[in-house]
Amino acid sequence: MSNDLMRRKLQALARQDVEGLDPAARNRIIERVVAAAPLEVRRAKIMRMAACGGVALAAAAAVALFVGISSSVLGGSPSPAAQNTQDLPSTPTSAGACADRMLPSSLGFVERNAERVLEIADLARVVASAGSRVALEHAEACKVAVKLDAGSVAVMASNLQGGELRIVARGAELVTHGAVFRVTQSDSELGVEVTQGRVALERTDQARREITSGHRLQLSASGVVEGALAP
Repeated sequence: MSNDLMRRKLQALARQDVEGLDPAARNRIIERVVAAAPLEVRRAKIMRMAACGGVALAAAAAVALFVGISSSVLGGSPSPAAQNTQDLPSTPTSAGACADRMLPSSLGFVERNAERVLEIADLARVVASAGSRVALEHAEACKVAVKLDAGSVAVMASNLQGGELRIVARGAELVTHGAVFRVTQSDSELGVEVTQGRVALERTDQARREITSGHRLQLSASGVVEGALAP
């Protein structure tokens, strides 16, 4: 169906079903549908060939789109349908899902064998090696901070579902929204090894850096050294 034919059919439907709208508003909605719905037009064509009812089916698809986006168009905000469908995620995003979880008031590191372990609901697990000086500094549903003074922590947090985990070390902070990595703090340097995802290094005196999967970073008084993880 051509754009002109689509416009004419929508105009006829608009005159019948939305008498309360002024002509300018109807035209804005019609132009948005024509511009934003190429996939629906193609789907209507396929349905027409299969069922020999092309005009009715195309009109039905147009009505569905017309009703679905009319309120956002009249309000002046862009319709979600106007986005390029290739840019949309193939599965629903989980950003912000962390807010639905309640963290226990007793949340903290617990002793397990020679290690200390922090379980953050079903979002993350932080394991401190024996002898490490580590503590939970801050805990909210979507924001958790762990302070590491010495030793090392292994972080398993591949999907924080919209939340943030921060490892506060001496002179720097490591921030992630989803990663598997290890942080080691010694007297002379800070080391980070990322095996999955990405971790940001934040310092007050320097620009933010990112350590991506398969890479490591060492921070000391002499500077920053970056490289690939050993195979």
